[in-house]
Amino acid sequence: MSIKSHTNPRLTVEDYITSSIIRFGGLPNYIQEKMTVDTFAIKGNLGIAHGIKMYIENQKERLHSAEQIVILDIGPAIGALTAMLVLQELSQAGLLTKVKVILLDVSERVLQKTQERDFEFPETLIHRSLKTKIFSKLRLSKGLLTSAHQIPLKENSVDICTAGFLFHHLHDDIKKATAEAMQRVTK
Repeated sequence: MSIKSHTNPRLTVEDYITSSIIRFGGLPNYIQEKMTVDTFAIKGNLGIAHGIKMYIENQKERLHSAEQIVILDIGPAIGALTAMLVLQELSQAGLLTKVKVILLDVSERVLQKTQERDFEFPETLIHRSLKTKIFSKLRLSKGLLTSAHQIPLKENSVDICTAGFLFHHLHDDIKKATAEAMQRVTK
């Protein structure tokens, strides 16, 4: 397992307790709120997959001629669903064998469980024929343990950068820096 820590010693546990799920737990209509959030997340991830499909189509020549395609998934949550949707689209374009996945999260548990494939494979969203290939990519992924605004990668080193449903979890004071860091590392 490959996890490299780049933590910021100034951040505390309280810095990360902004999850919408945590906030919903105290609401009287928790189930309805949770269903709303889950529906939004699924539709959003499918929208990301559609955007990636369009990106692949527009960048077909460059991606096919590339030696390697690097995907950076920031804040993947256990299972890295957004990364898996991207991998599915790249597979359909015949590009999966070229892919290297990098997962970046503030939670070592998220990185470990994803790399160990310790989650249910979402066969309703990802075709089951891709399970072995996608699980292999996640097992071999590089894990970066750090905050999203401190991406420890070189400029223009990533082909596809995703952050599915990350920004609402971030404190306002690092949102701009996170977007700038994502832009800096993406080709």
